[in-house]
Amino acid sequence: MKLIKIKPRLVDHALLHKPIEIKHPRVKAPPIISESNDYSGLFNLIGFMILCIAGLIMYNRWSDKDKIDTEKAHSIIGFNQYVKESLSQMPQPTETQKSEPDINNL
Repeated sequence: MKLIKIKPRLVDHALLHKPIEIKHPRVKAPPIISESNDYSGLFNLIGFMILCIAGLIMYNRWSDKDKIDTEKAHSIIGFNQYVKESLSQMPQPTETQKSEPDINNL
């Protein structure tokens, strides 16, 4: 048996024509003018201002930290001295007041 090396032509290319390109007229779209206002730049500016103000406040607190700590220490020392002075000015209990029975003396 002999092999046939010829490919059969299933389509007659002579009957088919090349597709004709149809040129569509290009319509230029008019430029779109936005009537709405864009506030994103304004919002970004306000957010940046808030961040700057918060940064300045935090920097001031950091730079004044030693001053605030010394003021707290002075107020605690002052309160401690006030308590000692008020306790020293109170009248001392007499011996009769001390002789009241308490749990350890029973």
